[in-house]
Amino acid sequence: YIAVTQTATASVFVNATLTTICSGRNVDFYATAFNTGTAPVYNWYVNGNLVQGGASDFYSTTTLADGDSVSVELISNDPCVAVTAVYSNGIIMTVGN
Repeated sequence: YIAVTQTATASVFVNATLTTICSGRNVDFYATAFNTGTAPVYNWYVNGNLVQGGASDFYSTTTLADGDSVSVELISNDPCVAVTAVYSNGIIMTVGN
């Protein structure tokens, strides 16, 4: 009896519609994820603080300040993924008056 287990790697990246804005301007963030499974969870963070959790790979805000970092955590339910929680790159915002 030989058991073969394939392991996949989950990953997530975040992109923003804008990275330099005036204060109060809307910015949309999109997560691009791989090996998510059928019901992934996306936890969105600003400066390490959870601001939105759930099934949405999209986050939108008008309350960013200069130097804020926006990132996302992917929690995959893919049965072939060894590490289920992975974090994206952070997008550093430039916000002016």
